[in-house]
Amino acid sequence: MSLFDSHEEKARKALDAAVSHHAMAVATLEAHRLAPADPGDATAQKEWKRTEADLIENVEIAAGVVAHWQGVVAKHEAEAAERAAKAEHEAEDKRAEAGRKAVRQALAQIGKALALIRDEVIPANAQTAAVNARRGNRPHLLDAEQRERMIPGRTVPATYREEVRWEMGDGRRAVEFRRDASGELVPTEAGFERKVVRVQQQAESVIPARMPQRLEHVLATLERIIAGQPI
Repeated sequence: MSLFDSHEEKARKALDAAVSHHAMAVATLEAHRLAPADPGDATAQKEWKRTEADLIENVEIAAGVVAHWQGVVAKHEAEAAERAAKAEHEAEDKRAEAGRKAVRQALAQIGKALALIRDEVIPANAQTAAVNARRGNRPHLLDAEQRERMIPGRTVPATYREEVRWEMGDGRRAVEFRRDASGELVPTEAGFERKVVRVQQQAESVIPARMPQRLEHVLATLERIIAGQPI
């Protein structure tokens, strides 16, 4: 045991030594019991029992020493855990305090976004809507927000799979099958021709363009955030 070991390290080493000593005491007692005294020798019997009692006492004392050092180690572990928890708590307190700057910056950015939406985006969209209302036969115009945020539509191509069919020349298909030497299902009746047919699994589909929630609809939420009100 080094002079520079911490109290916890010293306790752990003492516990390891106590466990080894206890194991040795148990092994010695078991070995003694495997070699009983001569049943015809009273003196030997008496000495054997006296030795057994001493060995039992050694095991009990060794177990007590183990329990003691287990308690010491547990105490040091609890103290170390408390120190670590305290350090984590203090570090998080400092980090959270320093994080207030980011919160202030975020609120400032939200305020700027709120002003842009209210003063520029919404009026511009409204102007486009007004022109669309009197466009006559002219094409519908997308407003600025739609042009920037519209999620384009897309086409999902059809999917296909290959299917094995057994058919007669007249188009009749086999209905009863057996497995051949290779394990493939083949018609039990002769005369059918094997064909591989490309079958459509899913037809082509079109996902139309869509517009996310309009920015004007988040105005109230942003205003409550800036005002510190619940959302």
